[in-house]
Amino acid sequence: MYSRILVPVDLDEPSSWSKAVPTAMAMAKTFDATVTLCTVVPESLVALKTEWTSVSMRSLLEEARTRLLVLARELGHEDLDIEVKMGSISGGIARTASVRMNPGQ
Repeated sequence: MYSRILVPVDLDEPSSWSKAVPTAMAMAKTFDATVTLCTVVPESLVALKTEWTSVSMRSLLEEARTRLLVLARELGHEDLDIEVKMGSISGGIARTASVRMNPGQ
């Protein structure tokens, strides 16, 4: 029934993933599906941090990627796919879904 499951994660809000990730993992096991954790670094945060500090855009995205990897490891699922986008939250999730959930299109 499911072959790919996308779980959007707000890394600063555990309630966004505390139930969703275990549920997605259970569904993935049942349906032999893959799970992708995705987070979006908002453009407003990127603009603020890169304009007024020495933080680079690349380092913000790498920090988010590292935090996703740590989360997956802490949950005991190091094999999850990880995707980090930048932009609007809804747009980043939609882009990830489009690419990850419909490969080859």
